[in-house]
Amino acid sequence: MSRQYVPKPDGFDHLKVFDAFNMAARNPEVDVVSYLDAFSELSRFFDMMGMLFATMASDIRDQVEIMEKILRSEKGSYYQTVRSTMAYEKSEPSLLEPKRKDQSGSRTLLHLNRTLDFFVQFLTTMETVPDEEKLPRICQPAYKATLGKHHSWLLSKAAGAAIATLPTKVGLYEKVSKYPYQQTAENMTRMVKAMTEVFTKTDTLFTENNLQSLPF
Repeated sequence: MSRQYVPKPDGFDHLKVFDAFNMAARNPEVDVVSYLDAFSELSRFFDMMGMLFATMASDIRDQVEIMEKILRSEKGSYYQTVRSTMAYEKSEPSLLEPKRKDQSGSRTLLHLNRTLDFFVQFLTTMETVPDEEKLPRICQPAYKATLGKHHSWLLSKAAGAAIATLPTKVGLYEKVSKYPYQQTAENMTRMVKAMTEVFTKTDTLFTENNLQSLPF
């Protein structure tokens, strides 16, 4: 497939994700609003990858909506950063109980950060492979090492079926990107760097607060 494809005017915007994650990382405690802005665009990436990825896109939007609802609540001031979210909910242990009606901000952010781990591992490897590399070969190991460890057997089977439909690297660029090939490749590098920084900071906060194993 040629590198000369027609960009999609309404395609996935790597720079929007880069800007949002870059803004989130400027706050050492990780800004939640910017974090959610990045995920709103990432959900569109899944949408454009095909019908079989619709469940993953919907899951991201559901988690973003949960956090946005929390931010709009009377307790929203406690949830401005990832660190403040954890600190507040640890001071109110009932908020971390898995069966309570109100959703936990910490649990929701953990869910999203596990998804971010998948994106980081998949896209980091994708950057290094040739244009005509078939993406299922690199996406499946990334899924198994991240989200696959937390998904049910049924969901894992569905994810495997979706991953099997992925095109080549350049085919994916053509399918989803708002930008021409060279600009897409450059934007991808910037985006992955910002994603990795935010994932690492957030993951470290979960480890420091002993919240990596929150029950769902």
